[in-house]
Amino acid sequence: MPALGTARQTARSYLMTTACSGTFAFGTLVAFLGATLPELRTRFGFDIQQSGTLISLLFLPQVPMSFVAGPLIDRFGKKPVLASGSLLCAVALATISAVHSYQVLAMLVFALGAGASCINSGANTLVADLYPENPSAKLNLANAFFSLGTVGFPVLVTLMARSFGLAPTLVIVGAANAVPGF
Repeated sequence: MPALGTARQTARSYLMTTACSGTFAFGTLVAFLGATLPELRTRFGFDIQQSGTLISLLFLPQVPMSFVAGPLIDRFGKKPVLASGSLLCAVALATISAVHSYQVLAMLVFALGAGASCINSGANTLVADLYPENPSAKLNLANAFFSLGTVGFPVLVTLMARSFGLAPTLVIVGAANAVPGF
């Protein structure tokens, strides 16, 4: 039987991995429209103005959710907020792969923004709680995964979309965004 200190360290490492996967997922969601907009515009036939609306819809819910996520985390804990945001984003991405209406796409992008905010808040507060003695260094590490998601996601989507098409790519990315939730 492992020592109590070893078990705590293992749990802490597991939770830090969860937080890093959450910040990575948040990075992919921030880069989502930039990476997929050309294909989405072709598929749905919308103009540049509607593209701007989608970008606003992705980021708009993140402002109020930043205020709401804190009290939700205080009331229910980080796990439900992080998991629900992660799973909401996974479902939204998978659903985007199948919709054929700009209006439904717009609603799903809004839901994606709300879920992304929950992921971000849950992951960042998790890191701060795991390392109260020195949260800055660990938050920087977790946020390096955010950067990796924002930089790597467009490349990944481009390569996968060429090989599989956009719809299967969105389902795969949706599944990857479910990882922090599980």
